Amino acid sequence: MKPRSCVGTFGRASRAQQLCAASAIVLLGFAVWTCQASAARRVPLTLQADVTFPFRSFALTLPAGPPRLLRVTENGRPVAAELTPVLHKRVPFSVALVLDTSLTMTGRPFAAARAAAGTLIERKLARSELALFAFSAHPHLLEDWSTSSSQLASGLTGLRTRYGTAIWNAVMLASSELRRRPGAAKAIVVLTDGRRDTTATPVAAAVRAARQAGARVFVVVAGSGKPAQLRRLRRLSESSGGALLDVHSLRQLRRTFAGLARTFSAQYLLTYTSPLQRQGRLVTVRANLGKGVVGEASYRIPEITAATKKPSFWFTNTGADLFVAGIILGPILLLGILLLLRERPWPERLRLGRRRRDLRA
Repeated sequence: MKPRSCVGTFGRASRAQQLCAASAIVLLGFAVWTCQASAARRVPLTLQADVTFPFRSFALTLPAGPPRLLRVTENGRPVAAELTPVLHKRVPFSVALVLDTSLTMTGRPFAAARAAAGTLIERKLARSELALFAFSAHPHLLEDWSTSSSQLASGLTGLRTRYGTAIWNAVMLASSELRRRPGAAKAIVVLTDGRRDTTATPVAAAVRAARQAGARVFVVVAGSGKPAQLRRLRRLSESSGGALLDVHSLRQLRRTFAGLARTFSAQYLLTYTSPLQRQGRLVTVRANLGKGVVGEASYRIPEITAATKKPSFWFTNTGADLFVAGIILGPILLLGILLLLRERPWPERLRLGRRRRDLRA
């Protein structure tokens, strides 16, 4: 009986170990790739309501500044897009500051809320406009739109708390006002203690109004709040591309509003012309902003009316110029072609006339 070859045994074991190691490396690489993909930081893109299709404009926050390379796609199709800081616009921002003046805010919370609102007014962007709103049982305008910090701050004096909480109606009122404002980007900042709304208005109505205005909603909750109401406030803020900021102490309130002022200074507009046309089609927008930052949004193509349809080529400046040039140059070209293709009978006639004269002679 022949002894088993140790070399063969060790060779087979070595190959098995190599296969296992290779498989482990592949799985490890896939896991790392998956982690990197999931670790990509996503930023919301908020569609601006005052831009008519096919033109698209989205507001977004880029604290680290614009990327070196920008890649934007619609349903996977690349589009040529631009990033512009709102600071370069004539009116960079229109912000509606909405304050909760219900009875549950009485005392220190109310005083801290007014001080925090003053911080946001003081640090607002140059040329940006603000308006002050308040709500208890009903929302109302405290101070009309202005770029003057002193005028806006004067609107905080004389505030009183009252019964009732109409927060959704207040967001709807602010959204309605924002739709008529010229700000390049628009936002609603709501300061509340998180107590439930006492009206019959649903949160869905406030969400819809904010979207129609193209406004991001930032909700600052100064207090414990009610869990059900906090869920509704989170839905309102996140669906608009904003954020829910939960403040655990009154001392943090002013720092939170100072942070909001910094956030507004890092706003950009992503603009491009959509190549898609089919009405009602769902469009997914994805912007690769570099350094693991990805912006995403979706919208449906609106009804393409006469005002939004792309004009026919012949009604554009280029088409009109070509049409006029065709009218002028067309007959000339046609005449030249006819002359080139035409037979030349005159020399032949001259030769025949000479022969006849020769015969007569």
